[in-house]
Amino acid sequence: MAACPPGAETRWPALYVKGRADGDRTVRTEAFGARARGVWELPGAVWQETELLLWKPPAAWYTVNAFYAIGGLRTGT
Repeated sequence: MAACPPGAETRWPALYVKGRADGDRTVRTEAFGARARGVWELPGAVWQETELLLWKPPAAWYTVNAFYAIGGLRTGT
């Protein structure tokens, strides 16, 4: 299990960073396609807005992510 609080240093795909900065969700979703194609850059970033709890079962190829905001578990987009 791992946790990531707001302000933690992290790395995000460059297109995702650009999409967040511009407020353009279409650019953010392009980042997922680029990662699937194996083409991306990972500039440094700072985690924002939520507390993140990640759980990765042993030997699993996935994680379960829980995002918490001031009001509790974040269930929307």
